[in-house]
Amino acid sequence: MMLKNALSMLIDRVHQSAHLQPLLVNQDVIVQVSAEHESYTVHVAEGDIHIREKEGVLPHVVIHGIVDEVIEMLGSSLKMRTLLKMNKVTFTGSYRHLLLLEAIIHLTKPFENNFLKK
Repeated sequence: MMLKNALSMLIDRVHQSAHLQPLLVNQDVIVQVSAEHESYTVHVAEGDIHIREKEGVLPHVVIHGIVDEVIEMLGSSLKMRTLLKMNKVTFTGSYRHLLLLEAIIHLTKPFENNFLKK
């Protein structure tokens, strides 16, 4: 259930980010995200992103890893490519889809203005 919560939070951040709509408009990607005993399918299509309830659809992308690592990735704490290099996450899909998903995750990251902090 922790993975589903992390996915839901990411999807909420995407829906609140109007600047991502041009990136999502011409997409039709089915992503399976799994970690240990949890597995969910996310559909990115026609400017929207949501968790698919219907199972049995062949995904374009499969992301698998340890729950904590996948959750940190979805929360923008760690980059997907960093986790791939560390062998903490596996990714099956095209490089284009990797870049798309990494951009979506990164661009929903909350803005921190470190220049104004004292």
